[in-house]
Amino acid sequence: MAAGCQLGFRKMTATPAGTWVAKYRADDGKRATKSLGEFEDLPKSQRYDAAAKAARAWFEHMGKDGARTDATVQQACERYVAFLRPDFAPCCGQHSRLSAWPRPVHPTTPARWT
Repeated sequence: MAAGCQLGFRKMTATPAGTWVAKYRADDGKRATKSLGEFEDLPKSQRYDAAAKAARAWFEHMGKDGARTDATVQQACERYVAFLRPDFAPCCGQHSRLSAWPRPVHPTTPARWT
């Protein structure tokens, strides 16, 4: 792993399962943490490599000023409209188009869709 990037394993119970965790520290000192999952579907000998691959992909995302938190689809759309027009007013049209989209019954984040 590179400077400011860490991969760890958190085991909270006596069961064999645990969670792989990636930690990132940006040049400005801000920190972010992401739970990568258990990788139980893989043999034990392949879990570290899979976790390291997932962590490297996330570190690359973070290094490109990626989002530090998960967001729902609605939150992502609202941020996009705010980015398009910082002085956003409901009359700009984007708001009405986004309001017409169906919203999920339960708020979900894209990271949990896979």
